[in-house]
Amino acid sequence: LKDAVRDRDRIYAVIRSVGTSSDGRSQSIYAPHSAGQARALRNAYRLAGIETDTVELIEAHGTGTKVGDAVEFDALETVFRENHDGESWCGLGSVKSQIGHTKAASGAAGLIKAALAVHHRTLPPTIKVAKPNPKLGLNNSPFYLNTESRPWFTRGHHPRRAGVSSFGFGGSNFHLVIEEHCDSIPEPAWDGSVELFGLSGRSIGELRTALRRWRTNAADATPDPHRLARSAAASRRDFTASDPHRLCILVECKDDWESFFGKVLAQLDRVSSTEAATFDMRDAWYGGPAVRGKTAFLFPGQGSQYVNMGRDLACTFPEFAAAFAEADAGDGSDRRLTGMVFPKPVFDQAGRDAQRAALTRTDVAQPAIGAVSLGMLSVLERFGVGADCAAGHSYGELVALFASGRIDAETLRGLSRLRGRLMADGQGDRGTMLAVHAPLDELDAVAQKAGLVLANRNTSRQGVLSGSREALDLAVTICDERGYRTKRLSVAGAFHSEFMRSARDPFASALESTAFNSGTMPVYSNVTSEPYPIESDAVRTLLSDQLIRPVDFVQIIENLYSSGVTTFMEIGPGAVLTGLVGSILEGRSHSALALDASSGRRSGVGDFARVLGRLAADGHAVDLTQWERPVPELKKLRMTVPLVGANYRSSDSKRSETNENQLVVRNIENHPMAKTNEQTTDVVTDAEVPAGVQVPLQESPIVQSGTVDAPQPVPIKSAGVPRALGVVQDGIRAMQALQQQTAAVHERFLEGQELAHKTILRLIEGQSSVPQVMRSAVAEPIDRTPNQAPSAPAGMPEHEPAEKIVEERVVSGPAPADAVTESEAAAGTEAYDTLVLDVVSDKTGYPVEMLDLDMDIEADLGIDSIKR
Repeated sequence: LKDAVRDRDRIYAVIRSVGTSSDGRSQSIYAPHSAGQARALRNAYRLAGIETDTVELIEAHGTGTKVGDAVEFDALETVFRENHDGESWCGLGSVKSQIGHTKAASGAAGLIKAALAVHHRTLPPTIKVAKPNPKLGLNNSPFYLNTESRPWFTRGHHPRRAGVSSFGFGGSNFHLVIEEHCDSIPEPAWDGSVELFGLSGRSIGELRTALRRWRTNAADATPDPHRLARSAAASRRDFTASDPHRLCILVECKDDWESFFGKVLAQLDRVSSTEAATFDMRDAWYGGPAVRGKTAFLFPGQGSQYVNMGRDLACTFPEFAAAFAEADAGDGSDRRLTGMVFPKPVFDQAGRDAQRAALTRTDVAQPAIGAVSLGMLSVLERFGVGADCAAGHSYGELVALFASGRIDAETLRGLSRLRGRLMADGQGDRGTMLAVHAPLDELDAVAQKAGLVLANRNTSRQGVLSGSREALDLAVTICDERGYRTKRLSVAGAFHSEFMRSARDPFASALESTAFNSGTMPVYSNVTSEPYPIESDAVRTLLSDQLIRPVDFVQIIENLYSSGVTTFMEIGPGAVLTGLVGSILEGRSHSALALDASSGRRSGVGDFARVLGRLAADGHAVDLTQWERPVPELKKLRMTVPLVGANYRSSDSKRSETNENQLVVRNIENHPMAKTNEQTTDVVTDAEVPAGVQVPLQESPIVQSGTVDAPQPVPIKSAGVPRALGVVQDGIRAMQALQQQTAAVHERFLEGQELAHKTILRLIEGQSSVPQVMRSAVAEPIDRTPNQAPSAPAGMPEHEPAEKIVEERVVSGPAPADAVTESEAAAGTEAYDTLVLDVVSDKTGYPVEMLDLDMDIEADLGIDSIKR
């Protein structure tokens, strides 16, 4: 670790310990053993010197079988419950749900996954789980199945830690403990799923030329995500927001890039060169010379929250996750905001409803929305995106004051918690709220008739009534008679009415000790629809009165538009305000963008990229080079040899040397047909050799023995049709020779397989008596003259090799012991013992050094398991 730090290497994780154990001869080699696995776990955590309650992710071995999973879970629960009790705290999963059983590589894959998890501070999902096995009793254990990607927030002040299990063949158990390197600098966890292209030019013709070039590049090669990433990075480096013509394109790796570029080019060809020309198609945006107006940040209020809001951004951008971690740290209670926004996965509707209800509570929703908005602001700052003014809807006004620099982040978090708690607490009937789709003037009349307050003027055709429950019941009746759609809101009281007087006064008292700065941009007030004054006392009065005064969002947007704002950017969960702006400014030129446009239904990173692309195309300052870490250029290999069935050569040199029909694999450039013939200018190049044909070599024929002669290359001395015909004929001859050779080799292979199959079956039938049978067979008399090869037993072809005859005689039964001398018997015994060990090693995969003739075939070698 010290050397890696010195060399400034990227450190993904630190291995704290490796715990091992061996089940030995406890049972069959394939059967899992809970006690043995538990020993490996205890050894690992003892060597690491840490408690298991600081481990928050277990990468399980994960056999995927009922017995294997149950045994492994029992070992984990036994060890993790020894010193700790309480609710589930540790995520459990296995990479095998994504890549399958990779045999010897599975432990390495699990280590890679766990190291990336602690490095990127993300709990990775285990997929394909619809419902956990109820027999495991997960709900009453230290573990939960993590089936969703979630940002990883630690439960204490310890580093992120994970355990990795790999339980292997023959009862070998391993468990690694790793933790994050806390001194490493967090970086975005780019996954390459979304690429952003930025093209710009001095004329629209220059832009079209650039787009055609990118389209040609996409069409000229097989789609490759790394190649796409390198191309996109190059385009972003060359992009200049000040160029008069700008085009941004978002591409997801699953898309047909070439086809999509073609559609964008067709749209660009229809654009004139006038200053007003622009277009906004799905995932492609063009902006011409016309200069856009100002930009306003808009922040949503309560009601926009939902479970897992901002999850993708929290898993990708470290500054987003940091906003939540800081909110947790300053809460001062046992309740963890991160646990309520990003809860553990549940597998039933009742569980999901409970999570949603917990986040709807006013004292939770407001600080949670603030954390999401704060995180989004920090990510926008990475890309250099700013605004000219800001506004918020109800609670969102607090975040707007932070964005403008009027208050700092710690003040925002404290006021968010206080405001939410005060508005949630109270005695007696605190009223409720009702959303109504109706013209505002008619809704005003309904409010007066029912004795209510028009608390939110959201659009010209939608508002929210606030008051007592009895008055709202009357309002529902009136609205039903007039055909207005209504919806009761899940809130803690009648916000923005006198029902919140009990919250307003203590909030005003707390604001007395709050410092307000002059700020960097104007913030428009919900109460006056005008910018906040500079004087701190006036700010305190407006901010506290907002709890009991109506919100006129319509007038705020109208005033922003009149001040020159044409781009409205919603920063926070959901896209409610974006829709309201579109309705208020309907028919007038403007852009309304939401960083969470799909409300978690699509990729959150994709939603964010769409906002950046639209802003850059409109000519706003955006540092597109911050998108994704550059993918290094691939080094060109000196030679690539594709391995297919026709040219594969086994790495087992011992067997290759005995193969009479061995293929000779050579570089095609050494073939005489690929060289210039001295008598003619016609040359057969690599491109002229039919694809898939093994061209015969003069100096080393493909078939070296047997009845098939290797065809020789025919010199080509004429051009045109005769020359082409000669190439085709040579190709056909080569294909015929290869097919004949393959058939001959395959026939010999099948004969060998059949004999080996018979031999191992007889060995299995003999089981533990095999060694005695082998030794008895040594004494069998062999009737032959000196230097004469053994004759074939009855029923065996005469041409079979001598060693195969010996294999047949292995199971032929005992013979008189006095047929041979003692030394000959010893030598024969050793030869037969070696033969048996070789066969068992070949069929089971055990190294010969691990085998012994006294081993039990089922208990020690697992032959019965192999048969199953």
